[in-house]
Amino acid sequence: MDSGALLNPRGPLPPSVYWRRRLVLLGATVAILALVFAAYSCGNGDGTAGGAPTGTPRASTTKTAGGGTVQATAKATAARSPSAVASAKQKPTPSPSAKSPSPSAKRAAACRDADLEVEAKPDKLSYPSGALPVLTLSVTNAGPAACSRDLGQTARELRLTSGPARVWSSDDCADKAPAEQVVLKPGETRDFSVTWSRRRSAEGCPADQPIADPGTYRVTGRVGSVTSPAKAFLLN
Repeated sequence: MDSGALLNPRGPLPPSVYWRRRLVLLGATVAILALVFAAYSCGNGDGTAGGAPTGTPRASTTKTAGGGTVQATAKATAARSPSAVASAKQKPTPSPSAKSPSPSAKRAAACRDADLEVEAKPDKLSYPSGALPVLTLSVTNAGPAACSRDLGQTARELRLTSGPARVWSSDDCADKAPAEQVVLKPGETRDFSVTWSRRRSAEGCPADQPIADPGTYRVTGRVGSVTSPAKAFLLN
């Protein structure tokens, strides 16, 4: 094209008309180029060529209160759509954890006779006429460690004697009871008390036993084969 014709358009219309047409065409071309550039920039906001997502999944490990671990993996998603967002999935991974045994599962060893101290005592040393003595059997773990012993009704006994005569026993009229295993800590004492009615008793619990006469009586205690020293008291 002739440069003169480009600068000085010729035709049946005035030159100003041709200049306006050229300016409109130039403006449209610039607008199209700007739109193309803007679309390209939005599709590649991270500055990389191409529209594929460039994020790399990252795995992080977090410790939990129970000692396990949780792995969180972030998955990269395309940023082209407003609804496309990064998501994280948490998946707990099992880890072995030792369970502490419950106290009931820990069984103490049986108490040896040598570890037990048995004591029998009245609540008073002298009783007036009509007063009822309260007799107490005490069992103490004198050993160095906790231990278990049957302290049920059948395993223990309080007995009264007067001279060589057997006067009364807590076993004579007691119903047979199942074993009652009790764990005693070192130095721990368990007490078992009974009120004596002053009436004599005999094996088999015969009825109509006589009232004991005034005098001196001795009380002893027993747990299994472990017995206590005798303690004396006076009945008036």
